[in-house]
Amino acid sequence: MTFQKQKIPVKQAHELSQQALNRLMFLYFIAKKRWLNDNPKFIKWYWERYREEKRHGRVQDNTFYEMWLQVLFLQAFNNQYSHSHYLPKDVDKVLAEAPYLNGGLFKRNDLDDLKFHISDSLFEAVFSFFEKYNFTIREELPLDVEVAVDPQMIGYVYESLSNVAEEIYERQDLGIFYTPTVEVDFMCRRSMVEYLANHLDVWAGSQPAHEGEHRGSPLQKEWIYRLLFDEDKKKVAEYISKKNLWYRLEEIFDNLAVVDPACGSGAFFVGMLHVLVELYRLIYSHIKREMTEFELKKKVIGNSLYGVDVMPWAVHSAELRLWLQLIIEEDIPYEQRKLFPLLPNLNLKLRVGDSLVQEVGGISLHVRDSKLSPAIKRRLTSLKAEKEKYYNNDPLAKFKSEESLRQEELRIFGEILDDKIVLLQKDIQNLEIMGRQEQFSIFEEDLKIPLTPSFPNLSLPTFFTGHRGWP
Repeated sequence: MTFQKQKIPVKQAHELSQQALNRLMFLYFIAKKRWLNDNPKFIKWYWERYREEKRHGRVQDNTFYEMWLQVLFLQAFNNQYSHSHYLPKDVDKVLAEAPYLNGGLFKRNDLDDLKFHISDSLFEAVFSFFEKYNFTIREELPLDVEVAVDPQMIGYVYESLSNVAEEIYERQDLGIFYTPTVEVDFMCRRSMVEYLANHLDVWAGSQPAHEGEHRGSPLQKEWIYRLLFDEDKKKVAEYISKKNLWYRLEEIFDNLAVVDPACGSGAFFVGMLHVLVELYRLIYSHIKREMTEFELKKKVIGNSLYGVDVMPWAVHSAELRLWLQLIIEEDIPYEQRKLFPLLPNLNLKLRVGDSLVQEVGGISLHVRDSKLSPAIKRRLTSLKAEKEKYYNNDPLAKFKSEESLRQEELRIFGEILDDKIVLLQKDIQNLEIMGRQEQFSIFEEDLKIPLTPSFPNLSLPTFFTGHRGWP
């Protein structure tokens, strides 16, 4: 209601509210990791410092968001903080040492450019609510307090917002139900069983493997189940080593693409991320690969996870969930937190859209269509490489913003449509030629019937075939 009273359209007001809450929740989680002034209660300290400065008349009333929070979100977290004259020295020092988060969560966007105001009294209420909970940094690992909030709680919050969203987006039933972690884990593992079965030489027999089974013989599907579901993987690891499949498994997982066409708050993403990290860890232990938890999770998210949802706020919830998964259990040194952007850009991995729409204007935009011209396929390959650079915040990336990448997408899709128009025009020309040939064939049949020509000195075939207007 706060933003609506400021004449901001209801949908933008809803998205702006969620963006502000997402940023604040992320702030609580990283404070718990002591990444801000080595203080797990940083937010409370930051708010109290503002109130103290306000009591002494050094800052104006109701400027906490504009003068303090925005500086933290849009400057400090993007490694672009320039010392502000109005901030006290201790606060200035903390902002200068803030981690370089980057990522879509703290990038300035169209919502930030809206004209709105957030009063101190509203922040008082928000912080009073948040301070009632203990934010833990691992899912399903509450501390010794009665109420704990972990990243999984975002899913429950997302579900509770569905009633509000149904009114805002004029949808009677969004079909939103939060799936428990146990069920998500089972779905992910069961999906991976079928994926591996489709990419390995598998024998579907259910009998145990014979002792004399040799390397290169078909893999029994039972062992795929055991790979995914056994807690103790010692026996299945021995079996895979005997079959010499570790490098093959790595290749299969490196080429995996997981798409959730209605991603919601990202519960399936988190479940699949946990399963894939577990499997990669097992593979890497046998092929001597080394990668930190942060690097591995970033690789899995960047290579394998894709999602679509029709609701923008659902996509933002999923983004927040994945960002938290990257950092909640990782102990990243201060130097690394400051030199390189920690959060990848997810806004091209998770997209707002209707996954049921297959065509636009009756034209299929299936980019893997084998009929695409070699030139367009090269452009798509190049675009994919540039998207990877954008995801990783590569300073050499050709496209520095989501807008420039989307513009390139539109340009390539325009070329796809132009190619299809050319192909359709050729098809029309071929049909016209076939039609003329068919008509001429019928005409030749008619010539077999004796006729008395009206012009005795002019043969019929010469007359008709030489006429410009004859098809």
